[in-house]
Amino acid sequence: MFTLQDLSRIIISSICNSPLFHSEPIHPKNPYSGIEFANADLYNIYFKMKEGLLIIPDVIHKFFLSNFDIPHFMNNNQLLIRNVYINQFVQNEDEDEIIEYIYDMLETYTQFNIDEDFPNNILIKTFINILPTYLHFKYSLDNSYRTQNSQKIREYMNNLQQKTPEFGRK
Repeated sequence: MFTLQDLSRIIISSICNSPLFHSEPIHPKNPYSGIEFANADLYNIYFKMKEGLLIIPDVIHKFFLSNFDIPHFMNNNQLLIRNVYINQFVQNEDEDEIIEYIYDMLETYTQFNIDEDFPNNILIKTFINILPTYLHFKYSLDNSYRTQNSQKIREYMNNLQQKTPEFGRK
């Protein structure tokens, strides 16, 4: 038995599948049996969500509008897929991967010299909220959105450098 929230997460995870930030949606499957949900099942799930949830996630609604056809959905929703994946990436990825992206962001935007023994948990705590903005800047398909995110990162990093110029030292 799945709750509507479980089904929503399963569907979003499948249709926003994007290894290495390249969109490759897959048909949603039952995680226990590995059997793909039939289109009839997806329609039933969608209408149950519409009946039971206050707001259906936009990505699921767009999947419904494409008649649960993966190629059609992917061709018409690349930007949405990428943005949803980036937002989920930071929540779902392991600490080592997050740290790599934080160092990449720091190399691009700051003059901080992070000591190699500096604790990763402090780096994550400091930069986890701005990391999605950096990933949107780096991987978004929308150039105006990339520009906005770049400006947000610069402001954040400038403020951090002004407040804590010795950040990252032992």
